Amino acid sequence: VRCARNLAAAFWRAHALGYAIGDANESNVFTAGDARVTLIDADSWQVKDLVRRRTYHSAVAKLDFLPAELQKRHLDRLDRKPWHDNFALAVLLFKLLNEGTHPFDGIYHGHDVAPELHERIAAGVFPYQAKSGRWSPRKFALPFEALHPRLQELFIRAFVAGHGQPQARPDACAWQQALTAAEADLQRCRTNPLHWFWGSHCVWCERQKLLS
Repeated sequence: VRCARNLAAAFWRAHALGYAIGDANESNVFTAGDARVTLIDADSWQVKDLVRRRTYHSAVAKLDFLPAELQKRHLDRLDRKPWHDNFALAVLLFKLLNEGTHPFDGIYHGHDVAPELHERIAAGVFPYQAKSGRWSPRKFALPFEALHPRLQELFIRAFVAGHGQPQARPDACAWQQALTAAEADLQRCRTNPLHWFWGSHCVWCERQKLLS
């Protein structure tokens, strides 16, 4: 949780300085044992040269972190905005808090071939809130309800509301504030002091029983 908060803070700092990270993915973030975060691969960032009035665009992206509105676009000519990065940030935060599970990964209940991950992003299929009956979270995925309520709200804004309204996605500052509050609300398990959880029962003890 603290690592996630620091990651949000790093994104917020980059955006405040006028940069767009562009190719944000799990390979471009280093984390230390004390939860400090370093963003790397900065040569793929979008940089605006205010003196020469020129923008150096971010021409690359990993499809699993690219928002729906940028799928199949020519990125080398595109002016990236913070709300584009905010999608990738939300994906990274979800993976951090959910044992590496991608937010658009799930079980497909249709009769045809399951769409690829980037196609699900393009279609706005968030399995944890899907109402079509064609998708559900994976069997051993952490329950969405195990997350802090403020984080649940922000993820829904990022992946559901933000699908049609990209600027509605929470920015990095909102994530930083919510994660700070969520860390303060963590409870230590009485059975296993290594377990920390939100809510009324320890999701990690339940998970141990489920996987045993």
